[in-house]
This record gives sequence, structure tokens and C-alpha cells, in this order.
Amino acid sequence: MLAEPDVLICDEITTALDAGSTALVTAEITRLREESGMAVLWIGHDLTLVERLADDLVVLDTGRVVESGDRATVLASPAADTTRLLLRSRDLAAATHQ
Repeated sequence: MLAEPDVLICDEITTALDAGSTALVTAEITRLREESGMAVLWIGHDLTLVERLADDLVVLDTGRVVESGDRATVLASPAADTTRLLLRSRDLAAATHQ
């Protein structure tokens, strides 16, 4: 952060963290983004987290873009099978944790 980057790439940075640590890390990155104006590229499979953090989504399948657009549109009306599968996985995980 000392170099004041234009873009911060966060590749699965919360995968091994518990919920409390994830909340702290993402809150700090969000604060830094808002203060500095840098862009943050969140790379991950956790749609619950992505839904909270991203403005736009790009869904990849075997390295190829299968869908992209603003978060609300992609999540509300997924066009790609991969996106629908990720959403079903998210919903199943949420249902088992209730």
C-alpha cells in the first residue's frame, strides 16, 4: 500500500479465514479503497462475499469468460450455466448453515 497502487488484486484472500477475520480483512480493504480511490479486483468463488464487495462480475469457466456484467444483473438473471451452478452452491451452503 506504500506504493499507492491503482489496482489491488485480492486472489482468494479470505479462503482460509474464519468469518470474523474475513469481515475484518474485507472491511479494511474497503476502507483503503474508499480513501485512496484504487480499484480492487476480487478473485474468488465465494458468491456471498463477492455479492457484498463487487460492483461488476466476470464469471470464468476453465479460464474463459462465460458471463460478465454488473453484479445485480448477473446474480438476478444468470445467463451462463456456470453462474447458475455457483448460485446453487451458494444457496445450498447457506441452507446447511442455518
